[in-house]
Amino acid sequence: MADIYFWYRVDHILANKWRPNTFDEVLGQDTTVQALKNALDRSLLHYCYIFTGIRGVGKTTLARLFAKSLNCEQGLQAHACGQCSSCVGIKEGNDLDCYEIDAASRTKVEETLKILDLATYPPTRSRYKIFLIDEVHMLSNHSFNALLKTLEQPPSHVKFLLATTDISRIPDTVRSRCIEFTLNPGKKDDVQSHIRRVCEAEDYQIDDQALETIVDQANGSVRDAITLLQTLMTASNDRTITNDLVERVMGIVSEHVYEELVKHLESNHREKILSFLEHLSNQQTNYMRLIDQCIVKMSRLAKISQSNGSNFQNWIQIALLTKRDAALYPSMKIAFEMMIMRMLEFVPKINNLNQGPITDQKKNYHKDKSTQSI
Repeated sequence: MADIYFWYRVDHILANKWRPNTFDEVLGQDTTVQALKNALDRSLLHYCYIFTGIRGVGKTTLARLFAKSLNCEQGLQAHACGQCSSCVGIKEGNDLDCYEIDAASRTKVEETLKILDLATYPPTRSRYKIFLIDEVHMLSNHSFNALLKTLEQPPSHVKFLLATTDISRIPDTVRSRCIEFTLNPGKKDDVQSHIRRVCEAEDYQIDDQALETIVDQANGSVRDAITLLQTLMTASNDRTITNDLVERVMGIVSEHVYEELVKHLESNHREKILSFLEHLSNQQTNYMRLIDQCIVKMSRLAKISQSNGSNFQNWIQIALLTKRDAALYPSMKIAFEMMIMRMLEFVPKINNLNQGPITDQKKNYHKDKSTQSI
């Protein structure tokens, strides 16, 4: 029994452990949080809300916090008590009057109709009957039509909370009947501070470069950053996370190695490029993540480059096409190597273009003008 208890305590998901329990703990969504607080404190409640944004920024979390405030037994307020049966039930996902539905696994209209049929009945014990539908964009067109019929004449005791990563796939007829909140990607400084707090609380040391690399790879997703952190925690032998560990576990290259790659591409140095690819093949490299890294780094260089902006734009396009066609290659290693070889071959010769065809065009233009004057 002791062993079972030990593993129960140790085996946990870090992202769930650090999920916000109050509105004040939500990271980087001040505008949306304040709007929800105002709606609760002033009783200006709508019957349907949509939370949209990239993955891992708090859409489902905000919907759950809003649901807790709506049905808190201490009253309708922005700061739910978190201790009553409704708050605890919503947090644990077993409340009788809050239905959390994954639309990705319930796309058929028959399943949607069964769910909406519950909306006709009043809540069992709470103030509202709440339907929290995650990944709502996965519903079929027929399911959206069924949902629309309920949204046109919603019962007064029902609230819909919808979450989606692709708002464009939700019909306008549904969106026009909802209050929509767009959640922003987490700011780099905010995510870094949060990850550092997690490390301190979990008794891990992390250096500044490792922290920056983790946040860069998360691309504004707080949950992705915490998940990457937990992966690194399991890989660390001494409860210390260094940038070398991050690069080895995630299969990415360091900043100076990437700078060397760009330098070799700009100088069209084929032998050093081949040596670079051989070096990568001897490491544990995540080639898809490396392609993403190339796109991000080259886009930054394209903004600040004074002379090679066209080169970077061309290379970014090659990387995007490689990522699009990745499934057609026998392996991601071959896809990445072919991408680099294309970058090496397709270098626009801007100077030659300006001195060649454009000059000839000018000559022909002046020749035509002189002929017309005669």
